Amino acid sequence: MVRDRGGETYLSGGQIEANGPGTLWIDGKIVEAGDDYCIFEGLIRIANAPDAGRICEMKMKWRFAMTQNRKYYRLREFERCDGLTDYIDIYF
Repeated sequence: MVRDRGGETYLSGGQIEANGPGTLWIDGKIVEAGDDYCIFEGLIRIANAPDAGRICEMKMKWRFAMTQNRKYYRLREFERCDGLTDYIDIYF
């Protein structure tokens, strides 16, 4: 969900793994945006992915970038929690 409050853009939403327990949740706001990037300030939470019981949850400023003319922004901090690579994309 995208909400505009007084000129600020807020994002919240998630994804649930189709055949498993994995979930992703983001909640926060875009604090900066350029032609090929945005800075998202807020919570990103990954649970039970890729393994049941794994929790990766952090609240901070996150950099997303668009590369190779793709129609989404990809999180640039891939290995934030425990050395596993997490790909998180925001489609537009």
